[in-house]
Amino acid sequence: MQPQRGKVQSFFYSKNFIFACVILICLMVFALSKEYSRQSKVNEKIGELKQEAQDLEESNFKLAHLIGYLKSDEYVELEARKTLGYKKPGEKVVVIKNINGDTEVRGVQDRKNSSNLKKWFTYFFQ
Repeated sequence: MQPQRGKVQSFFYSKNFIFACVILICLMVFALSKEYSRQSKVNEKIGELKQEAQDLEESNFKLAHLIGYLKSDEYVELEARKTLGYKKPGEKVVVIKNINGDTEVRGVQDRKNSSNLKKWFTYFFQ
């Protein structure tokens, strides 16, 4: 039995076995590095999605707050005053007109009568 044990030991110390082990180790290192790269990409994507979820929650909170304000009586009253001209009982509405009685603003009249070049100059420099 001694000779067989020598053959088995000599197989483990042979160049072919050591070469096969080195190749196997290299393949394992390559696979582990690839897996590590994939895992880091997944973790990065998870971080991005968590940030996006947090941003969406903030946006959702702001929208819920805005919806609450738009449903409030305060907003309804304000819009009724602006668009429909409503007023509370006892309030007086004051309308200010120009001296000529025109409702058009003086600056708008000047722009209508001026040249195109003057309109552009006014737009950029005033």
